[in-house]
Amino acid sequence: MREGTALSGWRGVKWAVATVAIAFAASTLIWLGLMAVMETQYPVMVVESNSMYPTLKVGDLIVVHGVKDPCDIRVGDIIVFRKPINPGGKPVVHRVVKKVYSHGEWRFATKGDNNPDSLYWERDFSSEYIIGKVVYAIPLLGYVVLFMRTPLGATITIMAMITVLVIGIKAAEEE
Repeated sequence: MREGTALSGWRGVKWAVATVAIAFAASTLIWLGLMAVMETQYPVMVVESNSMYPTLKVGDLIVVHGVKDPCDIRVGDIIVFRKPINPGGKPVVHRVVKKVYSHGEWRFATKGDNNPDSLYWERDFSSEYIIGKVVYAIPLLGYVVLFMRTPLGATITIMAMITVLVIGIKAAEEE
């Protein structure tokens, strides 16, 4: 820092704060854009179990398109849905094995490709639990997200962000 420029340190802090704010705003806008284009709150998800192996593997990043009309879902489609016995829990990704129109509504049964049978809670559920259809899968990319969810991954991510901020502040101070 040059003599008589005590405020230049503040420039570095302002730059760092602005960089974090811009990164946060950009990622939020990208997510909101994906939600709008894909018509779902969950446009991108990570496969976390082997229930859909070999079609989908742990660590695959999946792209999900919302379904407005249950008529658009066909037997054989891979869907994302809320577990009827725990709608607030993690969404499930399984293949539709049965679709029936009963009492004025579409009802579905699903099964994981790697499961011997449908689980009791997925043998007959309403379309109201369906989030969307899987339209694309990117192998392995989801491992980054899975790692960031671990304590070590979160720590490394936070340390990397702090390092970038410190480097930015130091660079601004040296100007």
